[in-house]
Amino acid sequence: MPAHQVQEFVRLAIKHRWDLPAFVRMAKISPPTHLHHCLEITRSNVTLGTQHLWRVADDDLMGLGRISLPSGALRLLAFALCSAPTLATAVTRYGEFRAALPGLPALTVEQSGDIASLSIDLAALDACVGLVSEGLLAVVHRVINWAIRRPLVLRRVDFPHPRPAGPTNYHMVFGAPTLFDAPKAALVFNADVLAEPLVRSHDDVERFLEDAPASLLAECDFYTSHSDRVRRIIEDRLGNPPCTIEQIAAGVGMSRPTLWRRLREENTSISEIRDQVLREAALTSLARGDETIAELSQRLGFSEPSAFSRAFRRWTGYSPSNYQTR
Repeated sequence: MPAHQVQEFVRLAIKHRWDLPAFVRMAKISPPTHLHHCLEITRSNVTLGTQHLWRVADDDLMGLGRISLPSGALRLLAFALCSAPTLATAVTRYGEFRAALPGLPALTVEQSGDIASLSIDLAALDACVGLVSEGLLAVVHRVINWAIRRPLVLRRVDFPHPRPAGPTNYHMVFGAPTLFDAPKAALVFNADVLAEPLVRSHDDVERFLEDAPASLLAECDFYTSHSDRVRRIIEDRLGNPPCTIEQIAAGVGMSRPTLWRRLREENTSISEIRDQVLREAALTSLARGDETIAELSQRLGFSEPSAFSRAFRRWTGYSPSNYQTR
């Protein structure tokens, strides 16, 4: 998570009087150690933290709207939209639903030739424009990816705020060029996508909502680099035995030397990516507490629990049992 997003989140928390220590504790965010001097935020941290804010605020918008959104409203909205025949119909239906729940931000579709723009009106929100516009656009993008069961390839992403200073992760999040100081927060894509059918059932929606917002964080099926492709292969084949270097190279359609060279150009390696995947999977499981350390060790492909414990201590500075009891 880039520094500007962390800073905006802290300002947002102070403005809305969120209990930051409680948030950090409930999200299980690890403090920096002598090995890792930056704050690392995983999908598990974001999921647990968001769920905590939903519970505390009893508001589906977590208190960010000028008008509160009753808990459960987004659930009803999801079921109402999933039966829409096309994406364009779903956006229209969203507008009709919003008449009953004015706390929802308005969505507008504008079409010019073969280009469509789906914009979000931020006027209904009482929050930091930058962080909220980025978050909402990412959520809308992921929901569409999930609903039409294929990646929505974007031509551009528009933000109504200046470009932040320092490193950003926009291309990794959206896979598209960005425009800052734009008139609206918007996703720009080929207009023919509006005719795409929504192909999710009520059972699909139920499963999607049960895991929210983790499901939103994972709905990104485009690749922005060779390391992204390697990471997805390792994630998909996580287990015992782990996938081999030959299988990974075959999965990306390259020889071992070519893949090694491409990853070196991106300042990484298969072993580093594998460690990142295993570390995130381990943190997610320990945060949930639904596996024993022995079960987790076996699922991640370690020869024995002691090998997993040594690796976990190298990644975090903690033993797995100490991390669970923090």
